[in-house]
Amino acid sequence: MVTLGYLSLEKQDYAAARTFADSSIAIAPWFANSYVLRSVINYHDGNGRDAIRDVDKALSLDPLNAYALYTKGSILLYDLGMYSEALRYLYRAEKSGYDGMFLYYNLGAAEYYTKNSKSAILNYDKLAPFMKGNIDIQYARANAYLLDRQLDTAQKIYDKLFSEQTRNVTLMNNIALINELKGDTVAALNLYWKASQTARRLEDADTVALKNIARIINGEVVNDIWSAMHSEIVMRPRGVADPFSMKKRMR
Repeated sequence: MVTLGYLSLEKQDYAAARTFADSSIAIAPWFANSYVLRSVINYHDGNGRDAIRDVDKALSLDPLNAYALYTKGSILLYDLGMYSEALRYLYRAEKSGYDGMFLYYNLGAAEYYTKNSKSAILNYDKLAPFMKGNIDIQYARANAYLLDRQLDTAQKIYDKLFSEQTRNVTLMNNIALINELKGDTVAALNLYWKASQTARRLEDADTVALKNIARIINGEVVNDIWSAMHSEIVMRPRGVADPFSMKKRMR
């Protein structure tokens, strides 16, 4: 019955999935996977509190349930911003044998947001090849390289993305930051200025670029890359798959 629930999830038929989950819990309330299924359904329905409640129930029944560990870690990452705690659950999921296609992206994102750039890069490198071509994932990888001061690698990715998104101010700012870190202040200022002028209204101007311009004018150097870059990344990359999909990682 749980399998039918997951098949319904893959078809985005959440009502049918909930029916299977509730029925499975009624028949076998000791079966952890039924609660994990309902947790994912609750999450998709925007009911985070019940999603956490159900996944915690699953883990109380089966502390080593790999998908439950992954689900708990992902909710902590996506919605609560509890990055260190998310890492704890996600690494336990990996140790328990979880091999879903989003595991290493989520690990990379959580490591990145705890500013562990090298660990973020190592996890991103484990992604399946077809995922590495995703625009959101490429940007996340570039940000990790920038944070790690691997400037040439970061710029190569940014430049490719910028060739297709020439009005993207986050890319402009981060490429400008690389220019600045390489010592080309003039090129950096020009691109920061372009980023700040892309918005139609002054109040919509890119605040990160404006702060970087002010810092350079004041004769200050970059002491904290995180505060000078556009550090935000997409938690659930578009055009890949549902992060809670049961599909395995394609190698």
